[in-house]
Amino acid sequence: MVERIYESSLEKRIFYSYQMDTPTNFLNIISGKFTRRQLLHYMGLCAGLFFALLFISWQFYPKSLNYSILTHTISYLGDYTQNPKGWLYFTFSFIVIGLSFIPLIFYIHSRVVLIERWWGRLGSLFLIEGSIGIIIIAFFPDVHGADFFQDMTLGKAHVLISTVTFLLFSAGFTIYGILFLVNAYPNIHRGKPDLYPNAHTRYVFISFAVFGMGTLITQIISNIRDYPWPGPGIYSFPLWEWLLSFNFFISIYWLAFTLPNKIPSNQA
Repeated sequence: MVERIYESSLEKRIFYSYQMDTPTNFLNIISGKFTRRQLLHYMGLCAGLFFALLFISWQFYPKSLNYSILTHTISYLGDYTQNPKGWLYFTFSFIVIGLSFIPLIFYIHSRVVLIERWWGRLGSLFLIEGSIGIIIIAFFPDVHGADFFQDMTLGKAHVLISTVTFLLFSAGFTIYGILFLVNAYPNIHRGKPDLYPNAHTRYVFISFAVFGMGTLITQIISNIRDYPWPGPGIYSFPLWEWLLSFNFFISIYWLAFTLPNKIPSNQA
């Protein structure tokens, strides 16, 4: 009897160890099926590579042009006419971060759809499309005057793609935010229990709301007062673009980090 209990306990430990140390499978990674250890390694590697590439691009930007987040958007780093040595690092950084988002969104998606299936799918779809938009932006640098088609410059194409990408992320995070809010309050969720009581999801959407509304309000005021580009101080468009862009990055990575690795099995 004692031997059987010992063997059973040993088997459980071996099985648990196997789950945590499952060899990385490429298909599992791109579909967001991470163990906790794999998730942390993946996020650390991708985030480190993204910031390293972006930093190198910034270092190569000519000092004479006085790059500043108050006067220059992120995409200025990808302008091959002004940053001939560093633009390629910017391009690779956006490809890396755009691609890294997709498995993480799949990972989050498998948990958010347990709250509301249809709305969860819609929110994830918007975020996936936004991630693809980031990758496309890498190939359409903010270069004014460079011909793309006869009636469109690369700069105009960049602005169009960037605007759509921002709208997709905003829509996706708005839906996710509402779903996690509904999940936390059973009274407004038809009595369903909170699936993720220990996950700190609300902080993500509070920050998104603050930076999103901050961007909207400051830019409306800037236009009403007819401030010249890029806008003075707190009304600087590049400043809010930087803040909102990094808020998107932090939100996706934080949701993947704070949500439990084990998916609740008692919910359909």
